[in-house]
Amino acid sequence: MVKINGKHPFWGILRIAVIFTGLTTFLWMNASNFDKGEITTILELLLVVGGFEAIKHKIQNGKSSG
Repeated sequence: MVKINGKHPFWGILRIAVIFTGLTTFLWMNASNFDKGEITTILELLLVVGGFEAIKHKIQNGKSSG
């Protein structure tokens, strides 16, 4: 049986995948040309969201060990 636990890294990865699937879909649907600008936006936001998730994970692990 799969236990749904918000602290497992899988959920952060799944959340990022869902966000970026939606982002890519909306950018593609609304762009007259899906070009370098949209790809740059996706990559920059991936760095921001991924960095946020990593920092959040590090802070949560630091508090639980203390």
